[in-house]
Amino acid sequence: MGRWQCCGREFESEEDLVRHDVEAHGAAREAVGSCCGVKFYTRQGLEDHMRSAHGKTAPPEDPW
Repeated sequence: MGRWQCCGREFESEEDLVRHDVEAHGAAREAVGSCCGVKFYTRQGLEDHMRSAHGKTAPPEDPW
């Protein structure tokens, strides 16, 4: 079972939930970071990209 829920549906990842929120509910997406000219809308998406494409970890979150 998915960990993220909305509209009685379950989503396996936060990224899937964000995508659903935008497509189904018209929610505005705000990027949490970028790399290589690509914006990422979830922290997990940025971390996955940094690890797979660059062999690095994402920079720490801004505490402010």
